[in-house]
Amino acid sequence: MTEHEGLATVAAKVPQAVFCLLTALQFHELTTQLPRHIWLAMPRGSHVPRIDYPPIKMVQMTGDVYTAGIEEYLRDGVKLRSMVQPKRSWTASSTATRSAWMWRWRR
Repeated sequence: MTEHEGLATVAAKVPQAVFCLLTALQFHELTTQLPRHIWLAMPRGSHVPRIDYPPIKMVQMTGDVYTAGIEEYLRDGVKLRSMVQPKRSWTASSTATRSAWMWRWRR
């Protein structure tokens, strides 16, 4: 069992999901807080995935807000998609990515 087993389980069942909000912060080791749910960003119009465990919360996003700043990682043999580390997005990414991060974290 690894620390990312829950994320790998969700990513295997919902490949279009992007880990966001508190889950992304925890994944990138930017917080010590453990989220009660795994936070997913999904394209607008998506239905909440039916997963018994781990518990999930979903937000719907469109356009650049959904696609900007996504990075892929391989953990436990599964491709995980997460919002890029905020520190890196401020220094190395486009204006669209910075705007998307600002929009995400203001809500």
